[in-house]
Amino acid sequence: MYLTLSEERLYILYLTIFQELKLKAEIGRRIKKIRVERGLTQKELASKVGIDFTYIGKIERGEQLPSLKILIKIGDAL
Repeated sequence: MYLTLSEERLYILYLTIFQELKLKAEIGRRIKKIRVERGLTQKELASKVGIDFTYIGKIERGEQLPSLKILIKIGDAL
């Protein structure tokens, strides 16, 4: 079976979105795991990073993909 060009583009877009969702979820899962292991609350981590604690929650739930700058700050804080 061959895909038309528009079907192929939709498929590529679907794969890209799916990969982004997986990435968001994995980053959030790892951040939460390390945060909990270190005995930090979301508020404490957010304070160390200089962001709102609700943003940490969104990252951990995979709802938000942090910028590289924020990701580095989170890594340094952990």
